[in-house]
Amino acid sequence: MNLPRISVVIPSFNQAAYLESAICSVVDQSYENLELIVIDGGSNDGTLDILSMYEPEISFLISRSDRGPAQAINKGVSKATGMIVGVLHSNDLYMPGVLHHVAQTMETDNGLNWVVGDTQLIDEYDEPVHIEHASTPESFCSFLMHDSGLLPSGSSFFRHSALQFVGSLDESLHFAFHYDLACRLYRSGHQPYITSHPLSAKRLRDSDQATGYTIANGIEFIDTARRYAGELSASKRAELLRNCDERERIYVLAQSEFYGPDGRDYLWDQLVGHPCWVRDPAFRNALVHGSARPVPQPAMRHAA
Repeated sequence: MNLPRISVVIPSFNQAAYLESAICSVVDQSYENLELIVIDGGSNDGTLDILSMYEPEISFLISRSDRGPAQAINKGVSKATGMIVGVLHSNDLYMPGVLHHVAQTMETDNGLNWVVGDTQLIDEYDEPVHIEHASTPESFCSFLMHDSGLLPSGSSFFRHSALQFVGSLDESLHFAFHYDLACRLYRSGHQPYITSHPLSAKRLRDSDQATGYTIANGIEFIDTARRYAGELSASKRAELLRNCDERERIYVLAQSEFYGPDGRDYLWDQLVGHPCWVRDPAFRNALVHGSARPVPQPAMRHAA
């Protein structure tokens, strides 16, 4: 079998603790027709020493300040010459045998433009924690509402021509650029092919990082989903906008806890742009008393 060229793009910035493991997880695949592209954002933590050790294995390398991971990935994809493209973040890993599996899957069916697999979650010591199972969205609307469809970015591989068709990642996004790409692919008629084969391992963040990341990530995902509301029917559009409003309100309440004594001022500022939120008992309670005080339960009425 003539193996198709696979281009793997690794964006990185100050990830010296994990970058070598990420590179090795690609190189150790022993995939003969591999193009490894590393785009570093100008790291100053020892990353360059690691990259110099693996320079013979890297097809294209650049270390220069950029505007974030989306721009770094766009730079890498623009240099890619492979028929298949994968993006691996520098703190994650590819599972063994993944590149051969993806190549065989996409070569068997020339109509496949997008392959997504399961993701093994790991801790900081590379110990397995849990598996996220990829799934196909039931509909575009349900994907926008996060009701269905799990398409992990690290376990996604694309036909290069499909990426060229939908265009570059949105560099204004810091978290949801992969989600936005998935929306554009899905909207363009590209259905993800789900393989039960675990394709990547994703490293979990520590609890302090995870909370702040989840809030910022969640709000950007909501804003991204709203972009596509106009492409839905009137009833589905209204359903999506209600869903986004409810989710955003939850994230804003969670965010207010990080402001401490100033949390109520933050909520009042948010209320200016979302006056209907005052109808929510939890939001009203946090406005008056702060987010730490539990929402009072309605009084129970007993028969005489």
